[in-house]
Amino acid sequence: NIDANLPKERLQAILAAAGATLIDPSPTMQEIGAVRLYFKSDPHWNPEGHRTIGKLLTPVIFNALKNEK
Repeated sequence: NIDANLPKERLQAILAAAGATLIDPSPTMQEIGAVRLYFKSDPHWNPEGHRTIGKLLTPVIFNALKNEK
């Protein structure tokens, strides 16, 4: 059996050991659906995909900058 979560779990452990946090957009992206977030002709995010990631990352970045002061 292949554990599909193993790479993410390993990366999360490596980042945690370095004092960083893994931000996994997969649940949010899956909830919205790939049809709305990716271009039809290639695997890149379309403008809505970029907006979705921006909305996900904005509070994380804001809190990191606020805590840096």
